Amino acid sequence: MFLLTLVIILQALTLSNSLIEKEGNFDLGNDIIKSEKDSMIAESKNNQHGERYRQLSIKKAQKILKDYVIHIKEKGTEILKSRGKELNKKIKVNINLTDVAHNYREKIDDYFEYTSAMKAETIVEKETALLDMVETACRLLYHEQKKLLINAITLNKSEMIETEESNDLDPISYFPIYNDNLQIQELMIDIYRKSKNIKSEEMQLNCVKFEICRFYPSYTDNIADFILEIINLPESKLKIVLKLLKILVKNEKFFKEIIDEEDIDIIRAKVKHILSDIDAVVQYLSVARYFIVEKFKRPNAEKPRLEIGVQAGKMLLDIIDKAFSYEDEDIIKMEFDTNFRAIRSWAKGEKLFPESVITQLFSYAIKVFETNLNTNAKNEIKGLLKILLTGRVADEKLRNMLYRDGSEYVRELIPF
Repeated sequence: MFLLTLVIILQALTLSNSLIEKEGNFDLGNDIIKSEKDSMIAESKNNQHGERYRQLSIKKAQKILKDYVIHIKEKGTEILKSRGKELNKKIKVNINLTDVAHNYREKIDDYFEYTSAMKAETIVEKETALLDMVETACRLLYHEQKKLLINAITLNKSEMIETEESNDLDPISYFPIYNDNLQIQELMIDIYRKSKNIKSEEMQLNCVKFEICRFYPSYTDNIADFILEIINLPESKLKIVLKLLKILVKNEKFFKEIIDEEDIDIIRAKVKHILSDIDAVVQYLSVARYFIVEKFKRPNAEKPRLEIGVQAGKMLLDIIDKAFSYEDEDIIKMEFDTNFRAIRSWAKGEKLFPESVITQLFSYAIKVFETNLNTNAKNEIKGLLKILLTGRVADEKLRNMLYRDGSEYVRELIPF
């Protein structure tokens, strides 16, 4: 599933100008025009799906978003003050916690003002607005705690510094100078782990309150971590991993259930082209990882409508994550952790190529898809892939799914 996910992402980026900053219009034919968008928005307001947040007016949805901002600012302030007190005690410094908390609240307010410029009118836009705010607020909270730690270390040496923010949750390499200090390492790891827990809690909160259920870490979040592991491999070993994945995908019959025959040939050609240049592969994988990490990000305020390729790609990732939301998260974690340890040992020359471990991860993914993707989900995947490969939305149901209602499969309740 990894290479299919990669093709989905790359094709989405190819069809989009929102991430590659190029001018030009995507060829939608007569599929999407302003009057049609207005019509879909009007229908969306009258469409009943049973979810509280989906049925809200634009004004009410904005009020809920504002209330969430108040909640996360209060929670973030408490966390930062608690972290600051811990650092003041353990590293023996005196950080001004009032300024730290104010800085975090100000950044949240700035982002809320930015995102409020894009009115959430359709179901998809309302969901994206809230999920983006949750993800951004949690990421900022993680960054502020990292800055607290490094400034505490430096203040201990009588000099405050500012650190450059990073999108990666990397608890060790961010502070390589202090890797020999056990206490600093423990603090870094604690910030990392608790930040992941906070994001998980916030995602669950929104599932309970508004029935917008996305869980963290999701399966595609783990795929993003897997990508990071393999792009850090030496070129010769990266080629071995890619060769194995290519063989696994080629021999798997299940894909014929979710991809039309003619589209399989197109995808194979794209994969072959991607794998022909190993330097380009690393660049593609880096962009693919960014696409996954930023899957809840709202479009630029000046271009409020998601590009068709990006929207289709994100919806496919959403469907993949939903399929795995039925599974035991501990088993998913175990599968990926086993792979990560095996790949790292192999990279260090301590063990042989972990072919069986990677194959097991792939087989587990296929088993999950075979079990959890119903007929509706498979049809949605086929349609979305068709959009990515042809660049056109020829089906009205798919058009509504992309820009108004979202995936029916994703909206289904998870049985307990």
